[in-house]
Amino acid sequence: MLSRWLLALSLFALVTGPTCARPPEPEPPDQGIFVTVANPITSASVNQIRETVTRAVQRNPLKKIVFDFNPGGKEAATPDFGPCLDLARYIKSLRGEKNILTIAFLKNKVTRHTVLPVLACDELVMAPDAAIGAVSANPGASPDKVDVVNYESFVLPGQAALVLKMLDAKVEVLKGERNNAAWYIDARKETEAAREGVVIADKKPVLRAGELGLYRAGDALKFQLSKATLASRQQVETRFNMPPGSHREDVLMDRNRVCWRLTVQGDVTAGLQSSLKRQLERAIRAGANLIILQLECSGNNTTTGRDIAEHLRA
Repeated sequence: MLSRWLLALSLFALVTGPTCARPPEPEPPDQGIFVTVANPITSASVNQIRETVTRAVQRNPLKKIVFDFNPGGKEAATPDFGPCLDLARYIKSLRGEKNILTIAFLKNKVTRHTVLPVLACDELVMAPDAAIGAVSANPGASPDKVDVVNYESFVLPGQAALVLKMLDAKVEVLKGERNNAAWYIDARKETEAAREGVVIADKKPVLRAGELGLYRAGDALKFQLSKATLASRQQVETRFNMPPGSHREDVLMDRNRVCWRLTVQGDVTAGLQSSLKRQLERAIRAGANLIILQLECSGNNTTTGRDIAEHLRA
């Protein structure tokens, strides 16, 4: 009788006792893509980006787009203002019209007007060796007023002086505070800033006059221009909870594959390089968008080999 009572009590304890808490379910990834921005930015490359995004949206509703501004990991700099402004406005429209979060990823230095579409993105992340700034080609000259207005339109008011410093070496930046938030001002506008409620406790400039603003990853993080320091596309993918593998771009999207196979034979020489370029051009003119190279070549001419590699990557 006693054993039956103990068994019943044990079962009751098991049923009514504390249950183990289940770990929270991971959030499903947000649909997104990576898009490489050509260097330099041209009207043609802007149109190509528009087409890429449009095709991607038609396939799956996007929540995030990461724009990689350093193709091949190289420095990027565009001297032409027009196409950069067009791309910046398009990027900005994606948030308002399609509710897509846009992220700029810098792996290397980004200067000149390529900076403008970077600033248009909702968030910026930079690799440890990346840098952004030095927009002006003539640091000693006063910047064009139209350029200044457009650049400042893509950043928060409290960061406008940091951006102006990229265009005008004469700017001296002071750090103040407004509504308990950091606020950076051009020292020449200190009186005007005070009337707008900016309090400057320390008059020591955080950036002195004399050179254009070029912000390394650590500085961009300190000034709150960037949100994180990330070394690779894979880390960006993880940080923003995007589907695994989305860091690899599908440049063809839903287009039909037009495949050509080219056989590369012989020693790697200038002659082979010229022959391969002609074959590639002929294939592209014929509509090829997928090219397979069958390599049957040898030789130790590393200079020519690198030139061929650069041509293929471009």
